[in-house]
Amino acid sequence: MINGNLERGQRVAWCRIDGTIEHAKITELFITEALERVPAQSAGPGDIVAVAGFEDITIGETRADPENRSRSNRSTWTSRASR
Repeated sequence: MINGNLERGQRVAWCRIDGTIEHAKITELFITEALERVPAQSAGPGDIVAVAGFEDITIGETRADPENRSRSNRSTWTSRASR
């Protein structure tokens, strides 16, 4: 993550590559510690995260605060997390 915070159970705006925006809920959140994924309640700037709660997310899509979807409040998914 570059900016902002992410919490398990949080609702986010899922900004898809095709320009559509859907709402989703972060059902599971993991942060990376050393080489392990560890379950977490929250994550912030600098954390490497994996999330669940998206049916079919694609590299390059972003998540944003549903109330403020400006580019500065987005995080781009750089890989597809296992579900």
